[in-house]
Amino acid sequence: MLYSTRDAYIGRALQHYGEYSEDDIRLFDRIVKPGHTILDVGANIGAHTVYFAATVGAAGKVYAFEPLAGNFQLLSANLALNRLENCSTRQVAVGSTETMVEVPRASVVAEGNQGGFSFLDPQDQDCALEPITQITIDALELSECHLIKADVEGMEAEVVIGASDTLKRCRPMLYLENNREDLSPTLIDALLTRDYKCFWHLTKYFNPENFFGEEENIFPTMFEQNILAVPNMVAGLIEGLEPVISPDDRPLSRSSNSSER
Repeated sequence: MLYSTRDAYIGRALQHYGEYSEDDIRLFDRIVKPGHTILDVGANIGAHTVYFAATVGAAGKVYAFEPLAGNFQLLSANLALNRLENCSTRQVAVGSTETMVEVPRASVVAEGNQGGFSFLDPQDQDCALEPITQITIDALELSECHLIKADVEGMEAEVVIGASDTLKRCRPMLYLENNREDLSPTLIDALLTRDYKCFWHLTKYFNPENFFGEEENIFPTMFEQNILAVPNMVAGLIEGLEPVISPDDRPLSRSSNSSER
């Protein structure tokens, strides 16, 4: 898989361990099946997209969306290198409305978290901006959808709102990053009001059984806080995950020994 060695998280993990976010993959192994239709919103360079496309197989379909040009180029290259033809990619943002937005024309050689641009907290103020299209999931008019994964730096609730009709029609599961304490209640409420049951999924950056067999943990305090949302009618099938108690629930805030990206 191609990646930037200057990326502080995904690239660094792939360089040291030969993998990224294996805790996510273990969960996806339980819920992603051949023939499924998957949406990867905020696909970055495709670390999850490649897994999704390989797992759903020729009978399935993956739609991957990434707004940043450098990441999108690597995403497209990684799918091509893995000869995955069942994935449609678009360099667009995904939100609650169809509009135009601006993103930094940042290079993949820049230092830092190359997946960390947020429309809520714009970075790279001094770099040139470029306009791109923002779409909604509902505009895709999908006939089926089994899972929506979204890692969009605080815009996850906007993605959910823009998928309201799709959620009613297809009843997919959702796997959403939820690292922003100030935005967490809005996201959880958006899911609960759409008849979803939510579960916490806290993932470590370091997997002791990583692909390279590397013993050093270069991310000793790093966690991701995610939500798995499933339709209430199948919530009883989810085992081993802590349920979300209320929109104000925040398990990581109770721990003094962890930090979020």
